[in-house]
Amino acid sequence: ESIQDTLTRVLPLWEEELAPRLGQGQDILIVSHANTLRALISYLEDLPPARLPSVLVPIARPLVYEHDGLRIRGRRRAVHTSKVQAAYRWLRDGNSR
Repeated sequence: ESIQDTLTRVLPLWEEELAPRLGQGQDILIVSHANTLRALISYLEDLPPARLPSVLVPIARPLVYEHDGLRIRGRRRAVHTSKVQAAYRWLRDGNSR
């Protein structure tokens, strides 16, 4: 599946479910395959297609976006804070969405 095909599939979820939650001030955790995350990152950061192969999506290392409503203010790789550890436990225990 190409990045564009993946983005076409993922964008409705972003626009209908995830972005409104961010707009309400909620934090969200997105866990997915690398190509799906790469497509979403390309959309959020408005990256040109030529840059996509260089977008690294490390395994089991959260990428945290700082935002103000829906505007991206920055991003960073997460350290294992208590919030991240709680998210891992939540997922390990079989929760989703």
